[in-house]
Amino acid sequence: MAIEAVTDERPCFWSGTALAFVESYAGGIVIGAAIALLLIPVRRRPPEPLFHSVLSVATPLLAYLSAEPLHVSGVLAVVTCGLVTTRFGPRVIGSDARIQVIAFWEVAGYLLNSALFIHVGIQLPAAVEALTSLSLAQAAIAACARERRCDRDTAAVVLLGPCPVRFLDRRPQQRDRRITAPQRLPRAWAGMRGAISPAAAPTEPAVTAEGHVVEHATPSGPRSRLHSTP
Repeated sequence: MAIEAVTDERPCFWSGTALAFVESYAGGIVIGAAIALLLIPVRRRPPEPLFHSVLSVATPLLAYLSAEPLHVSGVLAVVTCGLVTTRFGPRVIGSDARIQVIAFWEVAGYLLNSALFIHVGIQLPAAVEALTSLSLAQAAIAACARERRCDRDTAAVVLLGPCPVRFLDRRPQQRDRRITAPQRLPRAWAGMRGAISPAAAPTEPAVTAEGHVVEHATPSGPRSRLHSTP
């Protein structure tokens, strides 16, 4: 929605933005849950255990590609589909297939993380050369400031998020799952990094729908133009 507001160059109103936000989230949840429920009968009678590994790759793609044409949250559709599948999966997927799927994703996750770091290393020199709106030192300062802000927000959520749950849920099983603040600190420091920034960067528009260059705030001044290379 933020990208559409920038590229369309139309005034935004709180009522319309809030309604679009709700529609995007609700639509993503509905589509993700529907995809997961539709695939449960397929998971009951697979031709072989390897089929579950293939289906575990195709399911999130199907949820995302079903949500995006409807202009709802594809990311939330994938998350919801995964939660629903996890909830009903053990009832319809055999133990041999689950073991194979876990082993498959351990290898796939390692390969994807390795490819991600290689991709970032390859793109970094080109990104530095194409940087024209501000100096390299200013870009490094802005990146450090953004990183510190992300660390602060992540630490606040991880460290303070369990407090309302502990206040409202006092069941014995919930108490058994509690961990102390020092145990949560490494998780707060690690945060959510890796593929998020490289995946979000290509979605940032360089021009509007009318062809105007998008302006961005920089550390040296209030506004500057973003210059993109082909």
